[in-house]
Parts: sequence; C-alpha cells; structure tokens
Amino acid sequence: MVGHGVATSQRRSEVAEVARMADVMADKEMAMDDFEIVEQQDGEYLFRIGAGDETASVTLSLTLDGAEAASDGQLADNEATARATVRYLLEHQDADDLPEQVALPDVLVAYPGAIDRIVRLRD
Repeated sequence: MVGHGVATSQRRSEVAEVARMADVMADKEMAMDDFEIVEQQDGEYLFRIGAGDETASVTLSLTLDGAEAASDGQLADNEATARATVRYLLEHQDADDLPEQVALPDVLVAYPGAIDRIVRLRD
C-alpha cells in the first residue's frame, strides 16, 4: 500500500495548492471593501453592502464570548473580525442572499475551515 500513501500525499498537496490559489484570488477580488460598517453596540455591527445597483444591509452580531469561545480564542469581538467575516461570507454567496442577522458562531459551525480563512482575511 506504499503507492496508495504516495497518491494520497500528492492529492493532499494538490488540494492545498488549489485552496491557496483560491485564497489568493479571493484576496484580490475583495481587496477593496465594497461595504460600509457601523458599530451599533458592543459586538454588533451594521453593514451596508453593495449589491449591484442596490445596497443590501446585513447586521452581523458578534459577542466577545461567542466569537472567542467558538473559535478557540483565534477570533475576537472587534471590527477587524467583523469585516473579515463579511468578506468571508461574500466569498460564498451574493450580498442579496445574506440573512439580515448573522452570528459569528453560526458561521463557524456552518462552514468548515471558516476560522482559518477569517483569520487570514483579518490579517
């Protein structure tokens, strides 16, 4: 089964390279934030996101306990995390399709690998 291990290792390398390239492409596409952000209260942000000719509004609710606990301390309740989370969501769906209320812990449960990507988008 040595050949199988080599093929699996090669496949993992190919998958990692594709993921890295997707991250680079997404970073280029999202280099300019196409949204405005206003902090509403502790841990809650209102985004006005450009959606073609119209503007969609998304409220992203983050709490310190929820963000840190759900991400094993990798994400904090701050504007940088809020912006990165919205950028992450926009990589996966159009602004028109985003729900009005989004909680970061729900995003992390719904999207495997979201924590790592949000961290990269934040930095």
